[in-house]
Amino acid sequence: MRTQILAVAVLSCFGLAACNESPSGLPSSQAPADISQAQPTVGERMDDAAITAKVKAALLGAENVNGTDISVETSGGRVILSGMVPDQTQIDRAVATARNIEGVVDVESRLAVGEG
Repeated sequence: MRTQILAVAVLSCFGLAACNESPSGLPSSQAPADISQAQPTVGERMDDAAITAKVKAALLGAENVNGTDISVETSGGRVILSGMVPDQTQIDRAVATARNIEGVVDVESRLAVGEG
């Protein structure tokens, strides 16, 4: 059952990343001048989706971490973990697990101790 949940999570992340928003319709002369304001490319979204899937899979497979209570978001290789976990030990393990995933640049924990 856990393997099926993991497979669905991974496939969902890839499916969402493949969805591309329609262009803004603005002529190229009105495009943002600063490249940092530009929307991520499909390739960047795919990379982030792959990282999210890998982190989520690792959290679901990690011992003594309730990965189902942890949300994972990735942007530019920066991973944000959020949710409620039973204790600080799970926060520490979740952050360490995410940091060990290839492609992760940084991990921000927004995890809180409490009943989720």
